[in-house]
Amino acid sequence: MPQLDAQATASALLTRLSALTKEHNDKWTSQPRDANIDRINILQRALQQRQKLKACENPEYLEAALDVIDLEKIYAGVDVREAEQERNIKEGTLHGPEYGHSDFIVMETLRWYKQDFFKWVNTPEVEGKTGGRLIGRAAPTEEELRFGEASVVEVYQYDDGSRLRFPRFNNPVKLLSWRQGRCGEWNMCFYLILRTLDIRTRYVLNKEDHVWCEVWSSQMGRWCHVDSCEEAFDNPQLYNKGWGKKMSYCLAFGLDGVADVSKRYVVEKDKSLPRNECPEGLLKKAITWTNASIRKSLTQEQREILFVEDFFERLELNGELHQRTRTTTAPALPRQTGAGEWTKARGEAGSN
Repeated sequence: MPQLDAQATASALLTRLSALTKEHNDKWTSQPRDANIDRINILQRALQQRQKLKACENPEYLEAALDVIDLEKIYAGVDVREAEQERNIKEGTLHGPEYGHSDFIVMETLRWYKQDFFKWVNTPEVEGKTGGRLIGRAAPTEEELRFGEASVVEVYQYDDGSRLRFPRFNNPVKLLSWRQGRCGEWNMCFYLILRTLDIRTRYVLNKEDHVWCEVWSSQMGRWCHVDSCEEAFDNPQLYNKGWGKKMSYCLAFGLDGVADVSKRYVVEKDKSLPRNECPEGLLKKAITWTNASIRKSLTQEQREILFVEDFFERLELNGELHQRTRTTTAPALPRQTGAGEWTKARGEAGSN
């Protein structure tokens, strides 16, 4: 067998990678924008939400979040988890993946956020009042729009005839003080908190009305599912197997691109809904063109890293890559947040 020069081989591979990345980028950035992209509703929704994510890089937003995060509690929990993992490794009793420092930060942030910081709201509770029920929706006031980017206001009526306006805020800084809501509020605020902790994060939009995050795990070399509403880490089967939720499209997006990650979450054939927004080839083309456009301003080295990440993620999602770190051993439980009738109406009350 011929002798291999490892250094020369590595150098040649890096040169080839650089050429492939440049060729790929030049090909797609030189192509005119396909007008059909505008007709892919789920992609347009993702790109609109991505614009909001950019605000989370604003130093004022990050400083506001830093003021409310209980770093002492989070890092104390990280220390406990790291010590426990080290002990289990030494004793040969580690069952499941070996996590890295940033993974434990995310886990402890999830715990603090769900248990101490944010509140789930089915019907707003008002002291001394009973029987709250949704009677309609109203337009946001100028103040609700300006300071909270409220998309809509829910109106509730109580047994004594009084009414309450419940704005559905979208501004992450407003949510740092508001600290209540449902999936959208929970995920938007949690995204800002993760970015404040310098965790590389993607926002995931599901067409069937749920949102969550993904975080990049350097230890595991892949993106991991994170749902702040359920305090769930790396449990992508949660929705199909636990909630019994039927899904079609799941798009993940962040500062450096967009990805169709539906195959990570739609894992049961009988829970798969038709993907009929557009031909599959058009969606792939649209995402590739969008990513090339987004990454145009990045350095060549940054584009090369993302090119490789995208390649291996595609292999993973297509089942062509052995995953060296399996996902959590946690069970896929029925939905923990949301009232019974609400979760039933959304098809999230469990497989049974």
